[in-house]
Amino acid sequence: MQTEKQNKSNMATFKFNLDQKCTVWYRTDFDVEANSEQEAIEKARAMFSSGELDDYPWYNLTDTTELILPSENEGQPTQELMFKDNTIETNK
Repeated sequence: MQTEKQNKSNMATFKFNLDQKCTVWYRTDFDVEANSEQEAIEKARAMFSSGELDDYPWYNLTDTTELILPSENEGQPTQELMFKDNTIETNK
């Protein structure tokens, strides 16, 4: 990874990264076979409670990404300013 390059004004340009911890909602679509809607609801709840749905495929729900604050992350940083793969600043 190149971290420095010359631009038109002969000044160097340096590459930085901002890593941010977020929370996001995912959705899992699945079908339940049952004789009635109530029976399907009961089966879906049982699948959820048992963890059976954990291995089903999921997708990201659009526009649900939110930054996490350090107070929501046991006081640990949730943003890290990176340069050459090293953390040079955090929001902690």
